[in-house]
Amino acid sequence: MKNYLFFLIFLSVSSQAARFPAEYVCDNGDTIRLTLQGAQQRLIYTSEKYGTHSGTLDVFKGKDEHKNEVIGSVFSLDVNAGHPIAFSLQIKTIGDVFHSVIYNYRLYPDKEESGDCIPIKNGLVIEGDK
Repeated sequence: MKNYLFFLIFLSVSSQAARFPAEYVCDNGDTIRLTLQGAQQRLIYTSEKYGTHSGTLDVFKGKDEHKNEVIGSVFSLDVNAGHPIAFSLQIKTIGDVFHSVIYNYRLYPDKEESGDCIPIKNGLVIEGDK
């Protein structure tokens, strides 16, 4: 996770759209589906393990030697859910190739679950920009 935080420091927000897969299978056995709603990129994510929640999609595009790198950051904070209180998903691409997808569920009071996901190649995508 530290690598991504460091990398985000060097990224700028871009007005160009980026495309990301809309479905993922994760190493915890979960399947995640993402859909966007509205002009503000409100996101609905559905986890087979933890249910349906709303969140946001932010797109960060690299500059200079990292200009082909894009990170899509999905975040949701759902205090009333009783299940995941916080969820994040970081999708890193270089060109049109997906390099990594990392998820993090923070379950309160004392459980956190993190790992890797792979995109399901079924043609479903979400598109984000900023």
